[in-house]
Amino acid sequence: SIASYIVSGVGVVCTIIFHWSVWRIQETKSNDGDKITSERSTVQDFKTLIKSPNFYLLGFLYFVCRSELSLYNVYQVFYFEQTLLMPKEAAAYLPFIYLSFAGIGSIAVKKLTKKLTPPVTFGLALLLTSAAGIGFCLIPVEYGNVVVLPIILVSVGSAIMYTLSLSFTSALIVNLKVSDVTVWGVFNFVDRIIFGVIFMAVQEF
Repeated sequence: SIASYIVSGVGVVCTIIFHWSVWRIQETKSNDGDKITSERSTVQDFKTLIKSPNFYLLGFLYFVCRSELSLYNVYQVFYFEQTLLMPKEAAAYLPFIYLSFAGIGSIAVKKLTKKLTPPVTFGLALLLTSAAGIGFCLIPVEYGNVVVLPIILVSVGSAIMYTLSLSFTSALIVNLKVSDVTVWGVFNFVDRIIFGVIFMAVQEF
């Protein structure tokens, strides 16, 4: 419980410091020779964002992808060692397998979206991740080595989902003509708070 509050608090404080620093840097810059402060442009961008339904939809997708990645990375070792009773060596080579296939999934996104539409690709990635989650729940201890299969599924699915969520958000930034700092600032700030709440809930139950 204490660790949960520490993680949540440190994340929020670091996010505030980071975005305050960015605001201070941008405040000193000029825009086409005019002294337009970042404070005014940030407020205008924020007003534009809250009027867009896509902002909330993409924010939700981003939070889901980020939370899934963060939770898996935090608890994978505990799952391997305490649930499947695998040797400690598993904590070394299984995350390596995860990262390797995640890289493959990230590279494959571009080709997949050309053959399929981005929403369909995202849906398929979601199915892969869901299938992996079911697999993690059903694998018996005596067949712990089979965990490699759901690891491959979740790594590829998670990478594709997260990559597409970034792509969708970048397209939204271009369409609304707002600052990317504002959008990612809001997303990351809320993301740290949401993950802190989820982490506390998981630790409690």
